[in-house]
Amino acid sequence: MNKKEFRGLKQVFIYTFSQYIKTPSYIVTLVLMAIAALAVFPFMAKFGNGGKDGESENSIEKVYVINDSGVELDDEALSSSLDADSIYEGVSFEIFEGDEDETESLKSEITEKGGYDIILSIERDLEMGGFRVEASYDSDGNLSRMNVSSLAEVFADWFYEYKTGSLALNDNVKDMVDGKVNYEIISDIEYLGLLEGEENEAIGQSGFWVVYTAIFVSYMIIAMSSGLISSKIVEEKANRIVEYLMTTVRPMALVTGKILAMMLVTFINCGVIGICAYISSAVSKKLFGKAAGELLINYVDAETLGNISVPMIILAVVIILLGIFIYGIIAGLFGASVSKMEELQQGMRGYSMLILIAFLLSYGALMVMQDKGFNVFVWFTVFCPFTSSMVMPGAMCLGEVSMAGIFACIAIQIVTALVLLWFVSLIYEGVIVATGEPVKFSKMMTMAKQKLMLDAKRRKSHE
Repeated sequence: MNKKEFRGLKQVFIYTFSQYIKTPSYIVTLVLMAIAALAVFPFMAKFGNGGKDGESENSIEKVYVINDSGVELDDEALSSSLDADSIYEGVSFEIFEGDEDETESLKSEITEKGGYDIILSIERDLEMGGFRVEASYDSDGNLSRMNVSSLAEVFADWFYEYKTGSLALNDNVKDMVDGKVNYEIISDIEYLGLLEGEENEAIGQSGFWVVYTAIFVSYMIIAMSSGLISSKIVEEKANRIVEYLMTTVRPMALVTGKILAMMLVTFINCGVIGICAYISSAVSKKLFGKAAGELLINYVDAETLGNISVPMIILAVVIILLGIFIYGIIAGLFGASVSKMEELQQGMRGYSMLILIAFLLSYGALMVMQDKGFNVFVWFTVFCPFTSSMVMPGAMCLGEVSMAGIFACIAIQIVTALVLLWFVSLIYEGVIVATGEPVKFSKMMTMAKQKLMLDAKRRKSHE
C-alpha cells in the first residue's frame, strides 16, 4: 500500500462531506438534536426529579439508623434536631445498635416493600480516620437519590456536632471526636449483593444505564455511518459513476474519502450537541438554580459523574470515530461487492453478522458487569477492536479503565484499521469493477492471495 493508492482522496473527501451536509435529512436531524440538547436540562429541572425532589422537599417517612460507631446515640436528640428543620419535620427515626443479622433483615424488608423508608448505617472508617454513613434505599421505590443524599448529608452534619458536644475530650476519645464524618449512597442492587456475603464488584443500577446508553448510542452511530458509506458506494457503482471516477481517482481513495467524511460529520454532530448541552446547563442554572451535575445526580451516582470530564469525552469520541473507520472499511468492501441496490442486503450479510455479533457481545458484557463486575470476558470486549468502540466509553464513565488502558485501546484500534486498510487495498480495485453476482468473501481471499503473489514477482523482477 503506497501513496498512489490514495490519489484523489482529498477530492472525494471534500465532495462527500459537502454533499452530505447539504442534504435536508441531515440538516433537519442536526437541528432536532441541537434543540433536544438545548432543552434537556431546563426540562429536567422543571419536570424531573431535580425539580420536585431536592433539598426543598422531602419524601422520606421513616429512617432506620444502624449504629455501629461506638458512640451512644440519643434518638430524642436526633428527632428534635431534624424536626427543627421544617423539611424533615415528621420523619420518624429508629436506632439500632450494630447487629449484622438485623441490618440484613431490614435491607431485605425495605427492598421488598419499597416505599419511603431508608437505612442509615454509621460506623468507624479506619482507613479515613473518621466515620462513614451508608444510606441504603430501594432505587425502584418512591425516593430519588437526591432525596436520600440530602438526608444523609444532614445526618452526617448532626452526628459530627452531636459527638463533639457529648464526648469528653480526653486522650482516649480525641481521635473519635476529630474524625471526619463521610457518607455513601448505595441502591438496592448494590447492597443486595452484600446480603449474600460476596464481595460486591457488580455495577449498580445507575452504572448499568450509563453503560447501556454508551453501547446503544455507539452502535447506532457506527451502524448508521457504515450503512451510508456502503449504500453510497453501491449507488455510484450501479449508476456507473465509479467507472468515470476511476479515470482520475484511485479505488482506495473512494472508500477512504467517504469514511473520513462520515467521521468528520460525526465529530461535528458531537461538537454541536456538546455545545448545546453546555448552554442548556447554563440556562438551567440561571432559571432554576440547578446545573447539569446537580440534575444528573438524581439518575447517576456522584462517582460516575466525577469520571465524566471534557478530556474523557474527547477520548470517547476518538474511540467511536475509530470504530466508524474500522466498520466503514468493512462496509465499504462488502458494499463494493454488489452491482445493484437491490442486491445490497445480500452483499452486506457478512458485515451485518459481524456488527450484530459485536453488539451482542457488548450487551453480554454489560450483563456480566451487572452480575459479577469486570472479569476476563468484559475486559476482552473492552479492548477487542470490534467491540471496544461500544464498551470502552461506558467503562471509562465507570472509572474502571486507566489512562494507559484507554491509549492502549486506541493503539489497538489504529493497528486494526491499518491492517484492514492494507487488506482492502489488495482487492478493492478488483472488487469495485466486478459486475454480476456479488463477490463472495472466499473470492476476495483468492484475489488478495493473487495480488500478493503478483507484487512479490514484481519486486523480484526489479531486483
